[in-house]
Amino acid sequence: MGKIKNNNSIKEKNTIKYIFKSNRAITLVALIITIIILIILAGVAISLLFGEDNIIDKTKQAKYVSQFSEVEEKVLLYMSNKKMEEVVQNLNLTQEEKLPLGDIADKNTFKDTLKEEIEQTSGESLENVNLYYIDKEKINTKVDHTYIIDIENVQIYDADGEYFLGKWHHTLRQLNIQGKPDVVDDIPTITIEGDIGWYAPNVDGFNGSHSYLVYYNISNYEDKKK
Repeated sequence: MGKIKNNNSIKEKNTIKYIFKSNRAITLVALIITIIILIILAGVAISLLFGEDNIIDKTKQAKYVSQFSEVEEKVLLYMSNKKMEEVVQNLNLTQEEKLPLGDIADKNTFKDTLKEEIEQTSGESLENVNLYYIDKEKINTKVDHTYIIDIENVQIYDADGEYFLGKWHHTLRQLNIQGKPDVVDDIPTITIEGDIGWYAPNVDGFNGSHSYLVYYNISNYEDKKK
């Protein structure tokens, strides 16, 4: 009977060893699989962050386009206000007076990439392009970059620029986005009574339930909706 107990004991020990070895083998396989998955995920993350079409560049591009577009729209609004003022008050404004200009741009401080962009866009040598800094206070914007404008072509440039997609950008031209707002020179017929002037816009396609009146105050260029 003693021998039988001893044999059973040996079998139990062998079984325990087998189970222990099996568990170790399973744990090692799981560890290897986990490492492989982590390596794959790390590769995907690196590709998303630093690849050709990465998240960092997309974020920079989105911010750049948003700020540039804001400046363009506000310059266009400023020019429209000046055109209205010119008609209502029977003025004869110069091109400089119609634009939100600051000081004359110092071309000696321009980056080489900016100089190249200006010459490619304007088709002129840098010396022949009439450039001014845009006065950001006049257009009420707080974008962090400095912007300049070619007053002959009303072409705006980001003087600081932004680096993404492997190159420096100073306009929206390289992104195949319209880089200059279309400014309409023809002002519709305006009815004037005293200091108040107005014209009838084209309302084709407007939904009356979503329409509102806009009162234009030429003294401070503010629109009031009712």
